[in-house]
Amino acid sequence: MYYSMRQPLSPAASFQVRTSEIRKAVMSESARSSADRSDLPLTNFSDYRSAMDQGLWAPRMGANAAWRFRMLALILATIGIYGVMAHSVAQCNR
Repeated sequence: MYYSMRQPLSPAASFQVRTSEIRKAVMSESARSSADRSDLPLTNFSDYRSAMDQGLWAPRMGANAAWRFRMLALILATIGIYGVMAHSVAQCNR
């Protein structure tokens, strides 16, 4: 969705610029020259990869925790099945 930069901005507005260089000074000048308003305070520069990593941190941690619980459940199920089978074999040998 397109919002004009001349509209009143919320504090959470973001402005993305594609540039070939990653340095913050170049990003700042490139962003200021391409923005509709030059009086905007431009802060918190980051590249696309770090922004995506920050946004996906919580889902990745949730997936990691779910994976660990699945492995724990698999180990406990394996131990339980082994115990039941060992008990059944011990009862048959009596």
